[in-house]
Amino acid sequence: MIDRLDIKKDEWVLITGSTGAIGLAGVQICKKIGAKVIALGSDMKKTGRLDIVKQMGADHIINYVENPTWKDEVKRITGGKGAHCAYDVIGGDACQSGDLDLVSFSLTSLNRLVDRLESDAALLEDGLESDDEYY
Repeated sequence: MIDRLDIKKDEWVLITGSTGAIGLAGVQICKKIGAKVIALGSDMKKTGRLDIVKQMGADHIINYVENPTWKDEVKRITGGKGAHCAYDVIGGDACQSGDLDLVSFSLTSLNRLVDRLESDAALLEDGLESDDEYY
């Protein structure tokens, strides 16, 4: 997560599935780096899971079940800019390509992406075979 997203201090990160173990770990890692976290999750059985995510460091909690316009909330929280990056633990409909406006792709973000792609390409050129595991 740290290598792939290249999260920086004070950047906004949107994390889906924040009430699950992997999403919650993502919240904690991002907070340790100094990022600002918007945690997207649900608690349909009212077990207090979203409260735990908040206690573990999320700056903002959005219950996407109770707030179907959660995308507008992300924009409001970030001053209309959207998050710098998203960590989509769930997949599916949460952060589909139509929702890319939630993530602000600044020149810095694009440069980071290009750097990562160049690094990945260099690894492949250095002899990874097609059967080798990459991640």
